[in-house]
Amino acid sequence: MIVMYESNPSLKLKVEKTERVLDEEFIPIKRRAVVFLKAKQYSVDVIKHFEETPYELWVQTASDGKERYMLWWDATIAEYVEMERRLEEESYFQQIVFPAICDALAAVRYMDVQSVVMGVKLAEEEDIQVAPPKVRTNSDIVDIALRDAETLIKSSGAPNALDRAHTAFHAYLREACEDAKINVVKDADITTLFAQLRDKHPKLKIIDPQADKMMVDILRGFARAIDALNPVRNNKSMAHPNMLLDPPEAMLAINTIRTMLHYLDKKLK
Repeated sequence: MIVMYESNPSLKLKVEKTERVLDEEFIPIKRRAVVFLKAKQYSVDVIKHFEETPYELWVQTASDGKERYMLWWDATIAEYVEMERRLEEESYFQQIVFPAICDALAAVRYMDVQSVVMGVKLAEEEDIQVAPPKVRTNSDIVDIALRDAETLIKSSGAPNALDRAHTAFHAYLREACEDAKINVVKDADITTLFAQLRDKHPKLKIIDPQADKMMVDILRGFARAIDALNPVRNNKSMAHPNMLLDPPEAMLAINTIRTMLHYLDKKLK
């Protein structure tokens, strides 16, 4: 463990995890803090570090009884070694990056973040994951939901990220239909949107009959999987107060969404 930054070392706060701020509360705060950093024209490095690092927020109580906070990052061994090297060789993070992040959190939530701490993630078997898609989109909903999903997968696991992945996919399908001027009802679900897109978008037509038959069978299989995502999202995700899917099944659902986003983004470009 490394205490990478302390805004007020004289407080001598204990570096221990006592009470974690839930992700559904912290992620919107983090998003607003990123907007604040951009508005104040902080460097890309500051913004990129805060956006991409899966920080957790923990309550930190001092001897005076006042509530303060600690940002905690469980890094991989490679990340830990690299950050340790950078902290030894330069003062950029201590003097620029961490103070900016703490100031932004204070500005958007009056949140007194006293410490930024890096731990090391214990070696464990990782879920097999399809690479996160980088889709071309003009939708803020798609961008934000995809970023939130990646943050939640890293910090809390796939079950907590399933709702955000579903939201990103839903918004992407709607945008694709609108861009192609395919008429769909206002509250169309992902099953309807995908079916309309598959049947009516000219870029999803395949000329070779043999390849077309093969892809029809494959896409029908994905259509059945997509149809199952609606009840999974409603009954087994953070969309409602549900019992969540187990991590392997949640990651399977997210991988299905990622696979379709990769395919559609390539076909519709």
